Amino acid sequence: MNFQCKQTYVPKKVCGAILAGLILFSSLHVNAQEPITINSDNSVTITYIDPKAEKVEVQGTFFQKGNSLIPMAGMFSKDGKAEMTNTGNGVWTYTSQPLSSELYWYDFVVNEDSVRFDKRNRDTTRDIGSTYNYFIIKGGIGDNFTDAQTKKGTLEYDWYPSSLNGMSKRRMAVYLPHGYKS
Repeated sequence: MNFQCKQTYVPKKVCGAILAGLILFSSLHVNAQEPITINSDNSVTITYIDPKAEKVEVQGTFFQKGNSLIPMAGMFSKDGKAEMTNTGNGVWTYTSQPLSSELYWYDFVVNEDSVRFDKRNRDTTRDIGSTYNYFIIKGGIGDNFTDAQTKKGTLEYDWYPSSLNGMSKRRMAVYLPHGYKS
């Protein structure tokens, strides 16, 4: 298509509207990709969008953990990670091996120094000061983490006195089954 933005052919406002529509349509196409796709074989395709990223890795509980020995402290393990593939336009993807039924956490390492959670995936959880995304593979123990089709309880948050140095109070979450009155 060759638009000429002259008053005699196509008014400038129309050209601007067409250009804005094309830009909007192209960004909708990129953002239409789901952040998590659970494939038929229970492998998971994770998509991350960042046009400025030079390298993106996904790390999570669905990888084999790497162990490290810290002298005087003991053996610790860390979630594994894998490099994602840049498919163009700042879209990065990774497809896992088939996974067993479970709830899995993940986040991203961008440009080797910045850990980020997936803002496009609304399924998030906190672990002290960190935020992680999660996904659930159904068909086994993972079913315990999905919404049941029964009456639901509530999650109540409360502060309690703490004897930890520098922390006079700590917060806890308590699940109250359906019908339980606090």
